[in-house]
Amino acid sequence: MDSGYIIKKLNWRNINEMFNSNFNDEFSIDKILNKDVLQDLGFKDTIIYNYDCVVSDSIENVNIQLENIIEARFFSDDIEMRIFNDEGNFSGVLFKENNIDESEFIEEDYILYKRMPSMKKGPQRLKIRKYIDYDEDKQAYIKYVKPCKFI
Repeated sequence: MDSGYIIKKLNWRNINEMFNSNFNDEFSIDKILNKDVLQDLGFKDTIIYNYDCVVSDSIENVNIQLENIIEARFFSDDIEMRIFNDEGNFSGVLFKENNIDESEFIEEDYILYKRMPSMKKGPQRLKIRKYIDYDEDKQAYIKYVKPCKFI
């Protein structure tokens, strides 16, 4: 059974293919983590796990510090870019829905708590999707979990 989504390694060729962009072989992680570039690709929200804090908000409200990132997720309803820092070597994956049927995922809302007392604003809930696949015995399992948007 074909799934209604695509998952690929993060590199300039796959970004160009999946998001109709025009990166070249001079692609670097600091170029892609530019707020304007992320928003041009269609990403709206982010969860960034830094060494000193966790940030969750819309991309326009976040200060992205490459040297402080452990893991970052940039997402919108049907796309995600996930980045991992392995001692300064960055890697990641790209996710994009492709004519997915509603029977292929479970959608849930998670309640978020304030991580710092000084947080006055910010997202209160997170909508996520759990994508279903089937093993060789036709038993269903959750293959991928993706944040969709803050609500």
